[in-house]
Amino acid sequence: NSFCTLLAMHLANLPILDGLTGLPPLLWVLVHCSTRSHEQRIRKYGLTARHADAGDLERIVMHAFVHAHDTHLAQNVASYIALAGTLTVPAGLRRIGFTRASLGALLFVGGAAMGIWATLADIDQRNAEFRQRYGLGIGVIESIVGGVHSAFSRSTFFCGGSAAITAFAGFRAFADGNPVTTIACFSAILSDIVSIVDPSAEPWFALLGGTSVAHASHLGGFVFGALVAGANRLGGARR
Repeated sequence: NSFCTLLAMHLANLPILDGLTGLPPLLWVLVHCSTRSHEQRIRKYGLTARHADAGDLERIVMHAFVHAHDTHLAQNVASYIALAGTLTVPAGLRRIGFTRASLGALLFVGGAAMGIWATLADIDQRNAEFRQRYGLGIGVIESIVGGVHSAFSRSTFFCGGSAAITAFAGFRAFADGNPVTTIACFSAILSDIVSIVDPSAEPWFALLGGTSVAHASHLGGFVFGALVAGANRLGGARR
């Protein structure tokens, strides 16, 4: 915990993560250090489809600040610093009053929200595919198989700020106008695209620690960021 405290203090004083922009990694570290075990933390703050359906606002908010394990936290802190720490506001968004802090907040909150929506849609899609594949075309069996699979998948916890981070990647891929940044941001989402298209590739991209990756959530965040960048370009073109 002393290590976590020192890291939190350091992150709070990073000049590239000033004000609101610096809050997410600080909160990630504090929440990560708030419980004795990863499992306890996930069960306390993690989100499931059932919680989302019930409108559990606390979990809907807190799931974006919980990480499955130390590696997950380290990856997200590093990625966030790389993407949000050097974020700039395009002229089109500056004209309508956006600041670095408000743009960062939009991307974080919108990316996290889109990540939840994409995850829930992915769960429903997988349930339908599972029911069709193993139901043998028999209504009763399909109902039983689908019910069991649905009960399991809708009770599975998901957590982390990855969708919020990929929103920054999606925005910068189209807004920065720098080919190197574009390639780097697309490479960040490549594993998710590959794993969605070819589920057999999942083991190559799975996180360490026995957890699986919410690829749909990552892709949802990326799309949200790209839409914000597209709105900026469209607004500029109309002027």
